[in-house]
Amino acid sequence: QQYLTLTREIKDKSGEISALTNLAKVYTKSGKLTQTALSYEQALILVREAGDKPQEATVLGNLAIASKTLGNYVKAIETNQKSLEIIRELGNLENESKVLKNLGNVYEALGDYDSAIKSYKKSLTIADQIKNQSVIALALNNLGRIYSDQGEYNKATNTLKDSLSISRTIKDIPIQNRALINLGSTYHSQGKLQEATTKYQESLQLAQSSGNKQRELEALGSLGLVHEDLKQYP
Repeated sequence: QQYLTLTREIKDKSGEISALTNLAKVYTKSGKLTQTALSYEQALILVREAGDKPQEATVLGNLAIASKTLGNYVKAIETNQKSLEIIRELGNLENESKVLKNLGNVYEALGDYDSAIKSYKKSLTIADQIKNQSVIALALNNLGRIYSDQGEYNKATNTLKDSLSISRTIKDIPIQNRALINLGSTYHSQGKLQEATTKYQESLQLAQSSGNKQRELEALGSLGLVHEDLKQYP
């Protein structure tokens, strides 16, 4: 905050943009998402004045994420789409695949599964083209989750297994964890309780070994539901 004040006093626009984006990250970590969005909006005005297109796309993308988290889905979609336009002009395929994935997340949160699937598939195609294994694994995981929600369990299982296989190959623990939880949920929805238990336990072990408390709680909660269905009360 002091750095931001100083940059404004000396009219250092580049420094002010840097201060605002760093401040937004601090607000995000402390859960002050309204302030996060406001900081990115202020930074956006400055990067547009400066004509810095790559930074404008980045700020728009971050603002979209903050807007989604705040539940402002319309703004999140609009902001992601603006970011996407600039990224396509710049020809940055890696960022294009990431923003398409983020756009899919917003559509999914809205329950617009058709639009979400389209965005995830576009993200997957580009990620495959540039050999970005992490984005490929994430896009497959997101697609698998939607297929499961729609009751397309075979399609979901195969897609999630592909995500899990890739994430294990590249040793991406967070995506492995997501894929395991989603696989467990897919099995659970079909009444395949033993398979669900196995996947949830694998997720739990991975979460504990990597110190991911959120995933650990998620896995424990999911295991509790399976045990209840199995009538295995402690």
